[in-house]
Amino acid sequence: MVEHKFTVGNEERQRLRINHRATTGKATIIVNGKSIATVDGRALRAISHVVDSITVSFTIGEKEKHKVNIRIRGAFWNHFEAYSDNEIVYRS
Repeated sequence: MVEHKFTVGNEERQRLRINHRATTGKATIIVNGKSIATVDGRALRAISHVVDSITVSFTIGEKEKHKVNIRIRGAFWNHFEAYSDNEIVYRS
């Protein structure tokens, strides 16, 4: 399992973690220790050499709100991009 960690926010810091299993392609998105989404990697398999992707969008924070978009590409690849308020905050 591969784990990606990053934070979002200045005053109210939110800790995000993505756990990814290369054998199954399953990715779990965790915010401040709570799982908010699980993506099944079988849906992300490349078809005819075209890379499929999925974007998970959510809002975090109470006083300092941020819209977060996490883009996951490929079933067995570790390619993630995270955007907070349309600015990239993490890429692997």
